[in-house]
Amino acid sequence: MIPEFFDGMNLPPGNHACSWEEIVLKFGVGEQRQRLCRQLRAILEKARNCGFLKVVIWGSFGTAKTNPRDLDLLFVVQRGITKESVPVECAELMNGTASRQKYGHDFMYCPDPPRPGPV
Repeated sequence: MIPEFFDGMNLPPGNHACSWEEIVLKFGVGEQRQRLCRQLRAILEKARNCGFLKVVIWGSFGTAKTNPRDLDLLFVVQRGITKESVPVECAELMNGTASRQKYGHDFMYCPDPPRPGPV
């Protein structure tokens, strides 16, 4: 569930698991945000098809900013997966330079769990 903005602009710190419907309700208001939601939906579908485990949405899209410029996404992938070990369409999502050029958004990735050792 996505909590309320704690200061009128930002979500409280932490991870907030949610459904697609919650994302649209919270962040899909206005022409620019609707456009970003459509793009996000297509990107999430591609990430699912690539076998990515999770996505973390951060940056201005996850705020109350009226017109966020772009999407900032962190893809969590299975440990051992690299840009070189996946098909090109998946590697595009894992490459910050390629994602900025192709999609106009900033993507990063990390393995699951993000740090070795106990979590």
